[in-house]
Amino acid sequence: MGIIDPKSENRKNLLIFVIIMVIGIGIFTAYIIWGTLPLDKIQDYEVVVYPQEDGSLEITYSYRWKVLNDSREGPLTWVSLGIPNSACRLMSYKGAIAGLHSGYYADGLIDFDLDRAYQKGEIAEFSFKIHQGRMLCRNKADASLPYFDFAPGWFGQIDVEHYRFLWKGSPYIRETNADRKEGNDYIWEGSLKKGERLWMKLYYEEAAFTDPELVDWTPAPGNTGGENSVDEALAAVILMLTGWIGYKASWGRGKHLYGRGRGYYGHGGTGGHGCACACAGCACACACAGGGRAGCSRKDFYHCEQQREEKKDDIRGSMSADKSGNEAGRVL
Repeated sequence: MGIIDPKSENRKNLLIFVIIMVIGIGIFTAYIIWGTLPLDKIQDYEVVVYPQEDGSLEITYSYRWKVLNDSREGPLTWVSLGIPNSACRLMSYKGAIAGLHSGYYADGLIDFDLDRAYQKGEIAEFSFKIHQGRMLCRNKADASLPYFDFAPGWFGQIDVEHYRFLWKGSPYIRETNADRKEGNDYIWEGSLKKGERLWMKLYYEEAAFTDPELVDWTPAPGNTGGENSVDEALAAVILMLTGWIGYKASWGRGKHLYGRGRGYYGHGGTGGHGCACACAGCACACACAGGGRAGCSRKDFYHCEQQREEKKDDIRGSMSADKSGNEAGRVL
């Protein structure tokens, strides 16, 4: 047997290592793409708000929810949706909702079971109505102008193709950041990318309310980003395992001793095995619960403007309310 050329052997080892790394990186890339593909799409999202004399709100949420993927976490069987805060009472629901997923809805979330499993390509249409307290903000700059600053629940990992938020009009509204006015009502309309949200802001005359419950500003907690289904630990395992296999299959196969026209091969280490779970945290819980999707990016969707001196025209893009409109359909 001839002497093995070290240069030739190194080239061979390098080629093996490169091939294995390319395969591993391909697997890693496929996993990242698979883990970031959207599960669902909100085709239509409508919110209708009826203010009450005590400063509370009656809010109706309506969804047209399309399933894009049922292989990663299963079909859609329940949803977890954002509400302003825990001072909430469920008034009604209809459409694809079968009932509450649990009897407890607080921390800015409400969970519903759907009437069946919705597969890829299917659309679930449903709505629910709540009575929501602790929403009217105390205006430290001008006590005669309390205000609402409300962001309907948004979606950390779901695009909203079309939203339409409607706030029932009142002659007591002084300013608002609405996109437009239709009759007596104020409208916000458009689309939202993953994690995007929209604040509905309206200043009212104090006379609009009878013995209202006012709340002070509190910082909006949490972040606006949503969870994704990529397990960072598993991704790290894939990369490290790829490098280890590449090394063991090339230079790490053993030591070659050269001399006297013959090569000697000795094993250079011991083997082992391990495992990694791709089902971690919330993603695992959702999958095990039958395909639930988290419909919000954090646990509190209530926000009041910071307590600071402000002028009445501080709202960016604000519009003055038309006091001449009739009051048909308003609650206040």
